Amino acid sequence: MHHLRRRAPNSSTRAHHRTRRRSETIAAIASSRVDQNHPNLTVLSVTNPGEFIPARTGWVCYWPSDSTNFERLGCAIGNNIKLLSLSICSDLGDAVAIGAGNDAFFDGLRRNDSIFHLDLMNTDLSENMGKEFLMRFITNNSNLRRVDFARCSLGSLGVLTSAVTSCTSLAYLSLAECNIDDDILERLISGIKGLNLHGIGLSRNTFGRDGCKALAALLEAPSNNLEWLDLERNSGIDDHCAGILAKSLATNHGLANLDLTGNGAITKSGWDAFSRILCNTASINKTYLSNHTLRHLGSVDLPTSISSLLKLNYLPEKGQVVITKIARSHKDLKMDHLLLQMDLKALPFVISWVDRNRRAIADTGGANPSNMRLSVMYQFATASPLVFISSIGETRTKRRTRDKLSSVYRAFKALPTKRPNRQKQSPRTCSMSEAH
Repeated sequence: MHHLRRRAPNSSTRAHHRTRRRSETIAAIASSRVDQNHPNLTVLSVTNPGEFIPARTGWVCYWPSDSTNFERLGCAIGNNIKLLSLSICSDLGDAVAIGAGNDAFFDGLRRNDSIFHLDLMNTDLSENMGKEFLMRFITNNSNLRRVDFARCSLGSLGVLTSAVTSCTSLAYLSLAECNIDDDILERLISGIKGLNLHGIGLSRNTFGRDGCKALAALLEAPSNNLEWLDLERNSGIDDHCAGILAKSLATNHGLANLDLTGNGAITKSGWDAFSRILCNTASINKTYLSNHTLRHLGSVDLPTSISSLLKLNYLPEKGQVVITKIARSHKDLKMDHLLLQMDLKALPFVISWVDRNRRAIADTGGANPSNMRLSVMYQFATASPLVFISSIGETRTKRRTRDKLSSVYRAFKALPTKRPNRQKQSPRTCSMSEAH
């Protein structure tokens, strides 16, 4: 009788078993650390073996192999008070079927009130677990302040915009590499315009001019509070798009960071549009009304004139920024015609402004305060010569009158101040003969 021999597993099978056991061990350890509120565990990444893990990840947890472990992970997250960021770095559509653990997992997530950052990668948001995350975790979540979608399929935007607009505390929304074209971006901006967002990330997408027009309308809105806009490496952004975005910043004084890194279609013509917005040299008033907030355009080899203006906008004291731009661009301080039409009433105020900011003007290296002062007086004199001459004549008349009064006063001062002494006569005594 021949003894049956068990076939030895090949190397690939052994590797698969080792990977499975390792995944289960790591998942169990991660769930235990989450459940124990480990103080150093603030960022948790849930992924499939072999997936890309962000460098900021604090701990990696592989997808549980069955619904029981999946439910246990959700409960552990629900009881945790140290976890700040949850990153899902897997294709949730291909994740293991979790069955009954689905409800328990999301119930645990909803109970957590410490997570303020959610990162979803490689996920189809229109179905399966991606849609579940939108509807059961993001919707009406008042703790989330930042949501990042990367390489996600957006599908119908209705569920996405409904979910994010219900997050009352959401401040930052990023959709990187999500194949967003002009049409999708227009609908997306229309759907989220009611949000009080401070930052939007739209890097590595495909939108162009129409999409930039939608962003420009958002930046021009009075209720807009954006401080950060990431448009890095978008294939459709060119000089025309740069001009649209720059024009919208003429009235926007909140956006500080506009990242245009890697948009090679933008040439000198496109960057010049930003130069005019940062410092409009057409007049002193237009320089005063220029954008003094924008300070970053990305890691781009910018012309020196633009980079120096961006660096200048970093100064916290915006009054100093305005003085520096005016002094650099208007060395003779050429007055506006409306200001000159005020006769000499405005002259003392302009001279006083130059004197008060003498040191700041000198520090810019753009103008000499004394020359600027003389230039201002000359402009007022040439704009209203008759008024200026009559004023000078009146001044001379007053000076002559004052001199006359001064000479009389000096003559009066020269007079003796004491009366001459008179000899006191003793009272005369009457004799008897005089009395008769």
